[in-house]
Amino acid sequence: MRIRRANMDDARAVFELHGRTVREICGRDYTPDEIEAWLRKQSVAAYRERIAEGDMYVAEGDDGAILGFAARAGDRVKTLYVSADHQSEGVGSALLGRLEEDALDEGIAEVSAHATVTALGFYERQGYEIGERVDCPVTREIPLTAFAVRKRLA
Repeated sequence: MRIRRANMDDARAVFELHGRTVREICGRDYTPDEIEAWLRKQSVAAYRERIAEGDMYVAEGDDGAILGFAARAGDRVKTLYVSADHQSEGVGSALLGRLEEDALDEGIAEVSAHATVTALGFYERQGYEIGERVDCPVTREIPLTAFAVRKRLA
């Protein structure tokens, strides 16, 4: 596995990985309505825009398959997803480690995120402090329950 910057050729694979992971992994913690609202605004074009921002990484398997992806903006981890087929294999840890390394290189001493209920244990194992519950509005009608998490890097 290698961690590299995402490029435009990755957009479709990242989009598909995101949808499948949310449906298969997060479905145990969120309702079908929440899942569909969560994914409704996602598209290959939206991922191309995110990739163009230059802050997204992918974890690529030895066979070239995308195993996961993550992005950061400043002190905020914006997104981190690992394929349903590669959970608990160190992919998420490697991606998050890369984001944290970049943050330190930029002089950022603390990073934060809104962690899904599903991802809380992962962030806790990575040394993040779990904070208050937050409702992330995925649509006006459906808030998505998440938790504020933070980690001191330096």
